[in-house]
Formats: sequence, structure tokens, C-alpha cells
Amino acid sequence: WGYFDHCYVLNRGKGNSQVPDAAIYAESRGITMELYTSEPALQVYNGNPVGVCLESQMYPCAPNYPEFPSAFVKAGEKRTWKNSLKFIVR
Repeated sequence: WGYFDHCYVLNRGKGNSQVPDAAIYAESRGITMELYTSEPALQVYNGNPVGVCLESQMYPCAPNYPEFPSAFVKAGEKRTWKNSLKFIVR
């Protein structure tokens, strides 16, 4: 496996909420986990060879690029997002 830590920009042009933003398949168990999110990016990383993390988020470099959606939340403001997981057992 090795160590990995990457941020992926999600494809919002699909226009289909039935298409997952990410999916992981555990072949030895026959289980698929699908992730659906309203966030524009997905950080994918592992800390050891037996696990992986999918972290939906804003663009991590957003403060450096004014054309990116802002990641700032001012005191008293609310920021909402949606994450959904779907597990499929085969």
C-alpha cells in the first residue's frame, strides 16, 4: 500500500445525485461503501496499511485562490454541508 494523502476535486458536472462522489470496495468482504457529499473536494489518505479515510471538505488551498469558493466562516455564521454513506453488501 504505502502512505498516500491526496485531495481530489469532485466532478460536479454530472448532475446526477444517484452517482456517488466516491466508492470503496472491500473485495474480501463483498462490501461497497459509497459517499455522497455537497463538498467540492475529497481528501483521501491512510495512516496504516489496513485503513483509508475519505474526508469531504472545501479546497484546502482556497485562501490562496480568490476564484475558489471561500472556506472562511466568520464568527456567528453557520456553514452547512451534507454527507451520506450507502453500504452495499453482495
